[in-house]
Amino acid sequence: MKNANEFLLASAKQDFGVLKKWTNLKIMSTEEVYENLRDLIAYHIQKMLDHEYGRLLELLYKADISEVKVRACFQATKTSREIALDLAELYLARMQSKWKTRQEYNSRDIKGDWD
Repeated sequence: MKNANEFLLASAKQDFGVLKKWTNLKIMSTEEVYENLRDLIAYHIQKMLDHEYGRLLELLYKADISEVKVRACFQATKTSREIALDLAELYLARMQSKWKTRQEYNSRDIKGDWD
């Protein structure tokens, strides 16, 4: 099973086209990987806000990010860069939540009625 950083990178690569070549996971701390990835995703989101808004909403929906939280990002008077950073934070938080859930259900023995 992938560690959290590898899972976040794989998710970002799949959804936003962010490539791994920008970082070496073995020498960077978790915080550095998170910050770099957040900035790269925010950059892609900011471009999508201007040119591919429908695709951006589709990706956020596919990632299962709360519509209420997404709307909150747009309701305030923010620059497109601030909106992009907020959406990137929401995306990464959701991907971390998915990774934790997968770890929980893959790592323990689940016994059912049939055991």
